[in-house]
Amino acid sequence: MRLTKIVGVVTGTLAIAACAGKPAALDLSTSANPQCKANAGVSLMDSTLTIGAGSKPTPGYNVQLEEQIDDDGHIKLTYDVSSPRAGVILPQMITTPCLYVTLPDDWERLSVMNKESGQSWVFDRP
Repeated sequence: MRLTKIVGVVTGTLAIAACAGKPAALDLSTSANPQCKANAGVSLMDSTLTIGAGSKPTPGYNVQLEEQIDDDGHIKLTYDVSSPRAGVILPQMITTPCLYVTLPDDWERLSVMNKESGQSWVFDRP
């Protein structure tokens, strides 16, 4: 009988914490593209976010999400553009890597930050 009461209290506490608007980690659907038409930076079309790295001299560059948080409808993303590993021999060819991110249907505000430069973008849902 006491165990049931203790479990009820713990469960109630967890429910209150979840309703209090604590930020939650996300795992958004992403798709990388080594030849994207997007310029360097961030753009939003409907519920698809495009993060472009701009023009790069070799195919070893990638855009990846470092952090994905949902803070009560405010999606906060941090991204990084990785360089090729040191010493790797790659062909000299212009690439324009980007990352497509599918946002959840219930987002209200979106903040995106470049981890390296600190540049950020904010979008409000229309």
